[in-house]
Amino acid sequence: MAVTVQTGNIVGWTGAPNTTHDESVTVSAGSDLAIFIVVSAPSYDINSTPGGGYWNTPTVDGNSATSVSTIAGGANNTSHIYRYLLGSASGTVTVQFSVAAYAGANFVCTIVPMSGVDQTTPTGTPVTYTTGTSASPRSDSCTVSSGGIAIAGHGINATTQGITAGAGQTNLRAAVVQGGSEFLHTYKADATAMGYSWTATSPQNHQVIVPINPASGGDTTAPVLTTPTGSATGPTTATVGATTDEGNGTLYAVVTTSATQPSVAQIKAGQTHTGSAAPWGGSVAVSSTGAKTLSSTGLTASTAYYGHLVHSDAAGNDSNRVSSATFSTPAVPGLTSNPLKNNTGTLLTNQPFEAYVSNPSTGALVLKKTGLTSHATTAVVTFTDASLTAATAYRVVWRQTSTGAEGLETLTAT
Repeated sequence: MAVTVQTGNIVGWTGAPNTTHDESVTVSAGSDLAIFIVVSAPSYDINSTPGGGYWNTPTVDGNSATSVSTIAGGANNTSHIYRYLLGSASGTVTVQFSVAAYAGANFVCTIVPMSGVDQTTPTGTPVTYTTGTSASPRSDSCTVSSGGIAIAGHGINATTQGITAGAGQTNLRAAVVQGGSEFLHTYKADATAMGYSWTATSPQNHQVIVPINPASGGDTTAPVLTTPTGSATGPTTATVGATTDEGNGTLYAVVTTSATQPSVAQIKAGQTHTGSAAPWGGSVAVSSTGAKTLSSTGLTASTAYYGHLVHSDAAGNDSNRVSSATFSTPAVPGLTSNPLKNNTGTLLTNQPFEAYVSNPSTGALVLKKTGLTSHATTAVVTFTDASLTAATAYRVVWRQTSTGAEGLETLTAT
């Protein structure tokens, strides 16, 4: 099983002295779940320990987290990483962090939920670094097990934050500042090296790197999606799908107006590649291999769309992303009357009407359309409605609402 960061659930907090903060954290369903808490603190903390100095050990639903690694030294700041194991207990938990009433004790915290973390030996040997004025850039290496990752907290105490991540690293949370000088950057990497460079003059910087071990055994093979499909089923509906080679987990899909694929996290969150809400997003449980489809709704008529899909199996392995060819929703069908006349053959121009549309075979009412007005010259009444089906014949009763006069004809929706 591979360690997977639940990037859409990452949250954080900044705190000043004499504060206690509760942060709600969502942990998505999965196996071998864990929360990692990365903290950056000022140099005032260097002679204290968590729980006995300027802050309390973070708690998760009232239970103390476990310290994984701490770095402190000289005039520099300190970085700390804690972990809390959840097993399969997904849902929303509360992380609490308390800061004592100490001048300048500003803290920055990032909370990272993960799945696929070994519950017996969750972390390997941490690597730490701290300095006041060393040359830029800086890189440190640690041993990462196959399927594992390294997570790092990079902190800096300077007038500018100035940190740039090393190659191959993913920024889990944008740089956060508290108190004007306390910065925290949180990264992950699948490789063995974590590092950073900086541009500030003589910054005080520090980093903690912790390798996170994958749960032993289990499924480490990601599904493979092929043959993506997409087709309109009506002016506002469509089906999208793909073929998968695994019969478990969840198939996620979005329908967007762009051929650009969203990221895996964006597809799961129902977003476009820009991070905005997609016109439609959804998911379906997968219980067998083969072709799978999802029905999308709420689309716009006469619009070109693309379907984008990803399959996450029960072990949390994400497939490749696939996208359908473009497809277009049709225009909303409509009905147009013949010129409407009274019994003497006079055109009923510019008159109020309502329409009763029925199935000509069964007589069942399909829809009632009100608030219509005949054309000022031709006396024709026309309207569109998504409940109509193109190329289908309907029985239509036109009722002149001002007089109650009625006329009947059979029309085909176009």
